[in-house]
Amino acid sequence: MKLLRRLVTYYLIWIALTLDFSSFNLIIGFIGVLLTVLIINRFFTDEFSRRKRYKISSVIMFAPYALFIILKSSIDTLRLILSGDTVVKYQKVILKTDSMLYQNVIANTITLTPGTMTVSKEGKRIGVYYLTRQIGDNKVDKSIKKMERKLRRK
Repeated sequence: MKLLRRLVTYYLIWIALTLDFSSFNLIIGFIGVLLTVLIINRFFTDEFSRRKRYKISSVIMFAPYALFIILKSSIDTLRLILSGDTVVKYQKVILKTDSMLYQNVIANTITLTPGTMTVSKEGKRIGVYYLTRQIGDNKVDKSIKKMERKLRRK
């Protein structure tokens, strides 16, 4: 019953947002809504454990911190590029967390952060390219460890 209610609700939202009543749009909308409901239904069923719900809420609570470091890094990267003293470095970082979700959130946050890019992920190891001014700078490793602590604390 919940599945049908979600399907009807999302379909009505689709129709309200598109305001296109052509048969093609109605069919495409129904297919899109059906796929969406089937995929997200897994996250709202009783079989979905509390632990996974907790992990997802941790990721959502991590988002403001990630936004802050992305904005801060934008300013730092701009200064670094304008200085002309820029070096690209590569570093492998070993994450402490066993959670695949947390590992992917950290890798994606690194890629979204200006001046850094995750280029490989093998188990708990991630490879990161980053811009720096100094040779031997270990700032990326410290930043990733701080992200990991913040994510696990939530």
